[in-house]
Amino acid sequence: MMRFVTRRSFQWQSFLSMALLLAFGVSACASAGSNVRQGVQPEQTVLTPSAPQTSASPTPAPTLYLPGQQAWRNGASSLLFGTNDNEEYYYNNLDTQPKFQQALKSAGVTLVRTFVQDGSTDREIDTRIQTIERIGAQCLVVISDINDLAFNEHLVNYLGDRCLMYDFGNEPDWNDISVETYSAAWNTEIPLLRKINPDALFFGPVISYPHTDFIKQFLVNAQAANNLPDAISFHWYTCYQDPEDVCRARIGDLTGAIEHVRAVIYSVLGRELPVGVDEWNFDPSGPGPAYGDDPIWVSQFIPSVIQQLVAEKVAFACQFDAASYSGFGSLDMFDVHTNKPKPQYYELARQIAIYKPADLRQPGQ
Repeated sequence: MMRFVTRRSFQWQSFLSMALLLAFGVSACASAGSNVRQGVQPEQTVLTPSAPQTSASPTPAPTLYLPGQQAWRNGASSLLFGTNDNEEYYYNNLDTQPKFQQALKSAGVTLVRTFVQDGSTDREIDTRIQTIERIGAQCLVVISDINDLAFNEHLVNYLGDRCLMYDFGNEPDWNDISVETYSAAWNTEIPLLRKINPDALFFGPVISYPHTDFIKQFLVNAQAANNLPDAISFHWYTCYQDPEDVCRARIGDLTGAIEHVRAVIYSVLGRELPVGVDEWNFDPSGPGPAYGDDPIWVSQFIPSVIQQLVAEKVAFACQFDAASYSGFGSLDMFDVHTNKPKPQYYELARQIAIYKPADLRQPGQ
């Protein structure tokens, strides 16, 4: 979740250095453990580019285990093409602006991760879920407070089959919640929430970067309680107030991060779990560097992210974010002041058109 304060610089510098050192070993371990765009308005149709060239040996289709998940071109999970509906920092946002909702529907966005604040009224919950329903996407709800069992039980019960995927908390590592505290809440609440809705899936630990020590201990604790998550989720931001050339050089680091996470999962469980990157973007600071709105930069960044997610068989992923004035607007896909789409919207829509099979497209996609 975006906050308008300096964050994560030490974490990311440490992680990126570690990833470079461990990239070869992590890849081996993971293998052993697993066999033009100007002037287009939101309501207009996005042009569909031609399909990508495929290799002689197509990527195998993903295992389908999530609600609404489909196998798309090149073995892509359909749920890689999601976005976030963050806490709202401006009155004109994804929940209040039909143009933004229609644009995401026209693009074919498949998953919306939405932040339901603790203590929200049923009407407030409905507002967020109705936004997702209008877009025609699958729903992933963030359970904001891991310690409010009464509200969390109400939320899961109230939503029923309207939402079948949940993140338990958000960035506990960034919010100074220890892995032991998080695990205790997980092992107390998740069995009760699963009893309320046996069809619902619960993801954790939803950490702010690929903090594998946290993931490892969380899995140890969850396994001991016979209470494993349905997927491991983490966040990934390429850079932190870095010059454009430095950030560009780091775009490919996502592959190593995913492989390192998978290696840790296998080291604990001896098998795989689905992996999701439910927040990703170029820079978590606010406001981010100006190159984040440069169409040329975005046309390099987003295709690389999607290619890495597809190649690493990631189950679901969500760009951060749609239109909540996150990072003072630098992370949004829409300008909340003008209602116009930004380069990230157009490039994500282009990637959806590339990977989505023609027989699954709706008219206008």
